[in-house]
Amino acid sequence: MSRPLLLVSTLDGSGPGRVMATLAQQLVCMGQEPVLASTHGVETSSLIREASESGVPVEHLRMHGMVDPAGAARMAGLLRRWRPSVVHTRTIRADLIGRIAAGYGVPVINNVVNLYPDDCLVRLGPAAGRGAMLLARSTRGAVRLFVANAEAVASNTGAAFGVPPERIRVVYDGLDLGAWAGGTPTDLSGYGISPEHTVCLTVARLHAQKGLEDLVEAARSIHDQRSEVVFVVAGGGPERANLTRLIRSAGLEDVVFLVGERDDISNLLARSRLFVLPSLFEGLPSAIIEAMGAGRAVVATRVAGVPELVVENETGWMVPPASPQLLASAILRALSADLESVGEVGRNRALRYFSAAAMGRDFEELYGEVGNHRRTGPVSAVVKPTLKGATPTTPRTAPSTFLITTRNRPQELRRLIESILGQSVLPQEIVLVDASDVPDEGGLRERIESAGVDFVFLTSKPGRTHQLNIGIDASSGDIVLINDDDVVLEQRYHEAMLSVFEQGGASVGGVQGTIIGDTLKPLPMRAFRALFLLSRHTKDAPGRLLPSGYYTTPVRPTRLREAEALRLCGLAFRRGVFADHRFDETLEGYALKEDIDLSYRVSRRYKLFVTPDARFHHLKSPGARISVRQKSRMHVINNYRIHRRNLKHTPASGIAFAWAVLGRVLQELGRAVAEMNPGYILGTLQGLWDIAGSTKEAFRAR
Repeated sequence: MSRPLLLVSTLDGSGPGRVMATLAQQLVCMGQEPVLASTHGVETSSLIREASESGVPVEHLRMHGMVDPAGAARMAGLLRRWRPSVVHTRTIRADLIGRIAAGYGVPVINNVVNLYPDDCLVRLGPAAGRGAMLLARSTRGAVRLFVANAEAVASNTGAAFGVPPERIRVVYDGLDLGAWAGGTPTDLSGYGISPEHTVCLTVARLHAQKGLEDLVEAARSIHDQRSEVVFVVAGGGPERANLTRLIRSAGLEDVVFLVGERDDISNLLARSRLFVLPSLFEGLPSAIIEAMGAGRAVVATRVAGVPELVVENETGWMVPPASPQLLASAILRALSADLESVGEVGRNRALRYFSAAAMGRDFEELYGEVGNHRRTGPVSAVVKPTLKGATPTTPRTAPSTFLITTRNRPQELRRLIESILGQSVLPQEIVLVDASDVPDEGGLRERIESAGVDFVFLTSKPGRTHQLNIGIDASSGDIVLINDDDVVLEQRYHEAMLSVFEQGGASVGGVQGTIIGDTLKPLPMRAFRALFLLSRHTKDAPGRLLPSGYYTTPVRPTRLREAEALRLCGLAFRRGVFADHRFDETLEGYALKEDIDLSYRVSRRYKLFVTPDARFHHLKSPGARISVRQKSRMHVINNYRIHRRNLKHTPASGIAFAWAVLGRVLQELGRAVAEMNPGYILGTLQGLWDIAGSTKEAFRAR
């Protein structure tokens, strides 16, 4: 029996508190002795009352602000009084104060549920948000395990907090879905809403993050076509006055209703026909889980973990964030659909993947594991595979090949394979080129062929470019899709990639997908790299080769963009391009930038595109391939080769390359000092020495 302390910022009924209270009650049913606590906020609410009635002790730290010595003292007292077996925190304020437990020898689990630093900056303000992020990164060593509530959040966690993948898990949020299915339709006549009105419900904190201004704009467009449709928004928050003014100025007082914080959400869901959540960013919104549990179809923005909840055209519809016209179109399309059938599929999906029982089992296992490993080393990394759709449909097959190169990553490989087999359109074959120390199919053949997909297994010496070339030779698909072995594909990734080739015709040679939750480097670093022509982040010109030989990086593209160069972790080529182009095996070993080299050469004859619709999670497993020094050396040498091979040799391009080299030296010197690892600068200087030597030899050969 364990005694976990579940700590959250507030128990006022908002999503994080609701999930933690549900988990505490579920653990009681499983024979555990949880304690539920809040750092800030209310000390009385329906949530607190329900937890107490279920036998869960509830405590309050009564903190004020982010740094509160009195609150820290109360946290220490809580630890001494209850002697928990593990401290499980959720939300940034609870995460930070909960790390005190590590000083008492109690393992700490941080349950990450939002995208950072965005959430900190929005909730706390720029100055306090940056301070919280700095504190979170500097004290991350106190955390035993980071548990994300979605694959997209897991990817963001590693980048935002500097956490290696082996310390990150994924456990999906769960709720007591039975409580959401039996609601009695609320009488809304007090707001002038009659039984003849069609109600679209939104449950959200009234905050800029939730995109409610876009909802008001969409409501205006919809009202012109469907006057019986009204929008009910349940929740409180700082944007209420602003939204009220916006609704009044748009003349929508009889169309959009702000009904405040409510304790009868299940009854509001029973009264509604459709659930709408237009957030600008999210983790895994529990409001959508509640709506699906109530059998309601969903229209939401395609952000972070939402695609792991909503299956397009099966349990709901998704649109890009900050797109009110597209939101309006999706709502109108939904209202013309069979919403009862869509809602039933959604409810079955929620019951299967997002139940309180499933969440309780997963966390009970983690509590036992971190307790058992308190003195024996790190826990292993296990991430749940991407969810498959809830309906038992048979995907069609396309004449394409997924080419995977791998080395010593069996868990990551299996995760990728499962996401390929869960695609809305299956490939005709998967070609796997394994350079592991002990190559092994590991039961993959049976799994892949049982799905009706051909499987080709090849072994190879280590070397990415060599593996890619022999895999291309063995493939038979018209389109060859290449992915890193530590990615997980969204369900419609393959379909979206093929769509670009089909629409563009024979002129399209290659397509790159989009990483979900990819975070930008800090602004000063981006400015420094742009100044020295080391990179440039852009939406309008992704994948362009700069005069220095470096390239522009796509920034969360929102529409299809043409490019000059593509990155390997998620791309596809038309098979015909390989008749004239191969991956350069002189870039063997770690093979840094071989993707840029080949795709730029391909772009001289074919069109290349970056699409926002083919989405995937890059979990960035530890490579353990080469040292920092070796990688820094390769970076300099390979960039020199790209510059010499692909760009016209002019005085201007030579100056640009030299300028970039200076920037690279300064950057790596800074990293060497910051991380106390001289390998960064030594590898860079060694690479420049090797370039100078090869240039001297070439001159002598003349």
